[in-house]
Amino acid sequence: MNRKKIFWLVFVFMFLPVSLWLGAQESRNNPVAVSPGSDTEAAAVWQSCPTFSWSAVNQAASYRVEVFELANPKVDTYENMAALSSPVLSKDIPGPALTFTLSSEESLKTGSMYAWYVQALDASGNIIGQWSNGRIFKVEQEIRFLGIEEKLGEILRGYGVSEEVITHALKDMQSGVKEIVVRDAGSTASSKDSPGTGLIQGYEGDSNTYFGKFAGAHNTAESSTFLGYAAGISNTTGCGNTFVGIYAGYFNLTGYQNTFLGKYSGLWNVYGYSNTFLGHLSGGNNSIGNENTFLGDRAGFSNTGGYSNTFVGMSAGYSNTLGLRNLFLGYKAGYNETESDKLYIANSDTSSPLIYGEFDNSILTINGKLGIGTKTPGYPMELVTTGINAAITARRTDGATNFMNSTASYAQFGAVSNHAVRILVNSTWKMSVNTDGSLSMANGATCTSGGVWTNASSRDLKENIECLSSDEAVDALHNLSPVKYNYKADKADHHVGFIAEDVPELVATADRKGMSPMDVVAVLTRVVQEQEKIISDLQERMAKIENEK
Repeated sequence: MNRKKIFWLVFVFMFLPVSLWLGAQESRNNPVAVSPGSDTEAAAVWQSCPTFSWSAVNQAASYRVEVFELANPKVDTYENMAALSSPVLSKDIPGPALTFTLSSEESLKTGSMYAWYVQALDASGNIIGQWSNGRIFKVEQEIRFLGIEEKLGEILRGYGVSEEVITHALKDMQSGVKEIVVRDAGSTASSKDSPGTGLIQGYEGDSNTYFGKFAGAHNTAESSTFLGYAAGISNTTGCGNTFVGIYAGYFNLTGYQNTFLGKYSGLWNVYGYSNTFLGHLSGGNNSIGNENTFLGDRAGFSNTGGYSNTFVGMSAGYSNTLGLRNLFLGYKAGYNETESDKLYIANSDTSSPLIYGEFDNSILTINGKLGIGTKTPGYPMELVTTGINAAITARRTDGATNFMNSTASYAQFGAVSNHAVRILVNSTWKMSVNTDGSLSMANGATCTSGGVWTNASSRDLKENIECLSSDEAVDALHNLSPVKYNYKADKADHHVGFIAEDVPELVATADRKGMSPMDVVAVLTRVVQEQEKIISDLQERMAKIENEK
């Protein structure tokens, strides 16, 4: 078979996964089996306990994975496979997990071929959709890279990739390795190093670099680096991409300037551009979303078309599909948030994160205590300083500046600008300290800057107005008992006055704990008026007597 025929055969069967995916987009009820294996041939697997992974299905509560042992490397439907034999492994995986790794007790036999399928189940255990496509693989003896570790590690470090990511990338690329064939840029590949032969494809051109079986298999654009098994396998015209990890950027077609680091990172990206996904399955379902940054295992996992999001932390923003301009920081931060322009800083999937914000409404909420200068605040907000004043201000550029502070000698609050200071109760002002030092009460009472107090006494403020009779006034005056005393809080300061509990009811307050000086003045005024009348009458009588002599 000549090279041209080989190329077209490879082209057709390598794009079969893309066709399957496009069909899956029309009906996401059917999960897609992703790894391990191939749907065209028995791909080599170098561990007896491989990791199985598949795509998500809406409303799925769990997934059932079944593995069958094969005699011939032929992919068949699940129904035909189940009619011929029983599965060697059947396992239900609770959602939202999309991967699981066999335990040592479940390990497969070296040298045997297997086919596996996955199906989605709802919360009641009912089947959703149909079984997935089948993928077949053969368990081989694990082998190591032959002389590529040092070269590949050097390339990855040149791109600023961490040692941890380099280690994972090398491990992922072991799948399918029998020998290394590195082609120089511009050279013609022989049939033995074409995709599908079980060899790692290596290529270093003027602007593209591929390492890993099927990596960059269909790329025609420039300035891309694909490292890992099937990394960037579907990419055609997308340029400036860096995909590192098994299946990283697997379905990317024309998306450009993306950086995907991690197993299955950016798996479903098709047209999205300028995304940065770091971590296993980070941005796993992103299809057309742009300018996103997802850092962490499964960060931004469900995003399909949202853009300008930043999710940092394992499973941060996990459920957000179409949100825009969100910022989620921390383990599972914003896990259940589906809207846009939100800020979450948390270390769980709580809906009340430590810090919450709404960028579009200019809202910032702290669900806890805020300490400034202290790690152990005892109040919702506490400011602690030493050697300098602790001050909090609220300033309007076109108005007053409110000020509250504590010094070494006293605490104070008020305005540092030339504005009155009002004291509110229930959002209504009750007292005002005016710029000239006077006081104004909402009820009309005032105190001048010189210290003269004036009670509110307008007729407009009063009702049930009656004249105080002379008898009431005289009786109240007779029952007033002046005393000398000092307050318990200040034993050195002596006063004269009255005891509220002992004064007549006429001049006492309702709770008998205080009295108004004006009440006493009113009583005295009425008594004096009565006495003035009596004196006037006596004077008239005396004058009349004098005239009669």
